[in-house]
Amino acid sequence: MKTVRFHQTGGPEVLLYEDVATPEPGSGRVQIRVEAVGVNFADVLRRRGDDYPEPSPRPFTLGGEVAGRISKLGADVTGFAVGDLVYATTRTGCMRSTSPSRLKRLCRYRKESPRPRLRRLSFRA
Repeated sequence: MKTVRFHQTGGPEVLLYEDVATPEPGSGRVQIRVEAVGVNFADVLRRRGDDYPEPSPRPFTLGGEVAGRISKLGADVTGFAVGDLVYATTRTGCMRSTSPSRLKRLCRYRKESPRPRLRRLSFRA
């Protein structure tokens, strides 16, 4: 899969678009095919190496919120299905083409709620 991360702190030039192994969802987790990612000022602080209250182990993948469709279910997952449109707050590591998420941080989009829809998002170079 593709990811955007940094191995050293600095300006935007330290961000790298890389291939990494696709993680399998563990027990009580789902894998999300990413359609949108929330990148915030916290990600800028971490990238620059500024003081941040949580550790930023390198290589560090940006993004704290993710929206997309479930692509795989881990063991012991009930109430969700492959293809469900969901969003999650994982706190870090969302800026990649697939993202694992714990169920307690996962929400399903309701069909009746109005929301903007992405037409297309690509991780191709």
